[in-house]
Amino acid sequence: MVVIGTAFRDNVVLYMSKAGNVYAVRDDYYIWKIGCGIYEALINLCKGRELKTIHKEHLEN
Repeated sequence: MVVIGTAFRDNVVLYMSKAGNVYAVRDDYYIWKIGCGIYEALINLCKGRELKTIHKEHLEN
């Protein structure tokens, strides 16, 4: 995985895998799959499409 940028007003970091999949990570608790390639990821981000949640950790207080 390599960092390729940020999104959502710098609240998430974007990563790309060796396979070309793009993921967004926020605070190590939320991980979303943005797209299966850079073009799909850009389209999904620009159009505000609902993203597939890969991981969502619930914090106990």
